[in-house]
Amino acid sequence: MAISWTYTTLTQAIQDWTENDASEFTTNIANIIGLAELRIEKEVPKLPVFRKPTASTITLSSLGTTVTAPSDIVTPRWLRIQNGAYLLQKDESFIRAYQSTTGTNNGSPRFYAWSEDGETNLLIGPAADAIYTLEIGYYYRPTGLTSSNATTWLGTNAPDVILYACLLESMAFMKQEAQGMQAWQGMYDRALMTLKDEEVKRRHIDEYRAGL
Repeated sequence: MAISWTYTTLTQAIQDWTENDASEFTTNIANIIGLAELRIEKEVPKLPVFRKPTASTITLSSLGTTVTAPSDIVTPRWLRIQNGAYLLQKDESFIRAYQSTTGTNNGSPRFYAWSEDGETNLLIGPAADAIYTLEIGYYYRPTGLTSSNATTWLGTNAPDVILYACLLESMAFMKQEAQGMQAWQGMYDRALMTLKDEEVKRRHIDEYRAGL
C-alpha cells in the first residue's frame, strides 16, 4: 500500500521514529516539518510543485528600469511582455549597460535580471519607451504541512523524502552526534536522488511530447 502523509500522521510518525514524546520536542514538530520542507526546496528548487500555478502581471512604467517582484517569488522562470515577446535573463552588470532614462537607448524591454538588493526587484533593460504590462512565471514556496493545511504534494508524492528530512531536523533539534545522524542522512540522500531522477525523466517525457 502506498504511503502518504497528512500533517497529523507525519507528526505521529516523527514521534514514533524518534521515540520522543517529550513536550519540548512535540511542541516544535511544526517547526521541524517546516525546516524539512525548506531543506527539500533548496535541494530540488525546480520541482513542478514549486512552480507558481498561474502567471502574475506587473506594470513597468514609461522610462522604468525596475519592477517589484511578486512577494512570494523564490526565483523567476520567465518574464515576457503580456501577449508578446519573452525577455532574456542576464546578469545585473549586463542590464546596467542597457539602462538609460533618456535618449535613443529607450525601447521595448528585451532583458531582465535579479537586482542585488536582496532579490526584491527585477532590473529591466533597456529603459522602457512606454508603459508595459509584463507577465512573470516563477518558482515559489507553496504552503507546507500544518494543522490547517493537512496535505501537500511532498507528503503525497515524496513521503520518504519528507520523512527522512524531518528525522534529520529532529536529530539536530535533539542535538544528536554526527555519527547518529549518518544513517538518516544516507536514507535522505538516496530518497532525494530518486526524486531528482524521477524529475529528470518527467522533463524528458514532457520535452518529447512537446516535440523539443
